[in-house]
Amino acid sequence: MPHSITLQAEKESCEMQFIQRFEPPIPAGCLKVKAEQQVEITGDAQEQDRMFTEKQFQIAYRAFTMDVKDVWSVSPASQDSGKFANQLPHITLKNKCFPWLYETKGQAPWVALLAVTHKEQQERDITIQELLEDGKEPYFPTQAQPSIYLEKGEDVCHVVDIDRSLFLQIAPNGEERSLLSHGKFLNLLNKSDDQVEMDGFFSCIIGSRFIPSETGETIPCTVHLVSMLGYEDLTSIPDTCKKVRLVSLYRWDVFSQGDAQEGFTSLMEELDCGTIGINCENDWLRQGYVPKRHLFRSGESTLSLYRGPLLPFENQNLLQESPKTSDGAMVFHPELGMFDVSFSTAWQMGRLLTLQDRAISEALVQWRKEKEKSLRRQDVDGFLRSMAKEAPASSELASKAVEAILTQIGGEDETLDV
Repeated sequence: MPHSITLQAEKESCEMQFIQRFEPPIPAGCLKVKAEQQVEITGDAQEQDRMFTEKQFQIAYRAFTMDVKDVWSVSPASQDSGKFANQLPHITLKNKCFPWLYETKGQAPWVALLAVTHKEQQERDITIQELLEDGKEPYFPTQAQPSIYLEKGEDVCHVVDIDRSLFLQIAPNGEERSLLSHGKFLNLLNKSDDQVEMDGFFSCIIGSRFIPSETGETIPCTVHLVSMLGYEDLTSIPDTCKKVRLVSLYRWDVFSQGDAQEGFTSLMEELDCGTIGINCENDWLRQGYVPKRHLFRSGESTLSLYRGPLLPFENQNLLQESPKTSDGAMVFHPELGMFDVSFSTAWQMGRLLTLQDRAISEALVQWRKEKEKSLRRQDVDGFLRSMAKEAPASSELASKAVEAILTQIGGEDETLDV
């Protein structure tokens, strides 16, 4: 039974749950299904008949390639540059069972994440048939690869060759791979439309080596998601082999700069520009306000004040009540004779962003339809009750109903024989 940890922010509906591992629905390999039925006839002619059948199935997954559509996100981002010396790379996959598709020793994940510099690796594309050919150099555990897989021999896979000594230093063993991989569930109900359709289950794999960095120099690095099938016991690699070959299922490049200042985190840490504002004698301009042309609904034009939400000080001009419309969020300053449309703009922007969500828009349309139906029922019920109180004759009831309907639609001058 996998262990799980649930995190939920206070007063928020968004939920995150961490799961130790996800078992694949069916393990890879050959399966045999047997069906048997025994029929017994009672009575004068007592007979017994036994029927059975047997079918074999082969369950196969990809072992040397992967679908790039399964990748949800990577960190650091592909082609990104910055101070990554203290950062472990990680990758998030849409396939929640991916790290545990193949059985390994100790139920450890069959994949790992390795970060190497371009000088530490030699990589190229080869066919799977060429990969599985027995060879002495570089070392590759051909016998440990699965006998059943989806790829064909002529399909191309990507391999990376690194020094044996370096591989033994940076490669995680089975116990470490279990700690560096986990599954998780995210509540996607408040996300965009394409994310709401997903089930919210992901798998995450974390690297065991910090991204290589050097002071004063940009180091190009590649992060590889590699197959560890055959490398469960790192000591089994022959001492005579100088290089080790790994199958790279997915890879992306980053540029690590030991003393870089271009990264967002480093820029924000070094940011010290004082109070953001305009250095002038006007108090309103010094507080960040900007005069903007304002067109009213009536067609009149004037100047109004606007200020963004990022204030370097506490905002004293807060609204006392929640406005029902964007016009209700405008604040009038009598000493200037001008409106402050900052809250009004924020209200309208929030309204447009809300209506942009398809799920919310459909819910609003459905609510309006139900509300209209309810009001129509109330009007009909009220009319019938009023007719019942007056107790008109049956011959007059139709005439009164027609008169009431014509009055509502503006047809008082029309005549209708009943």
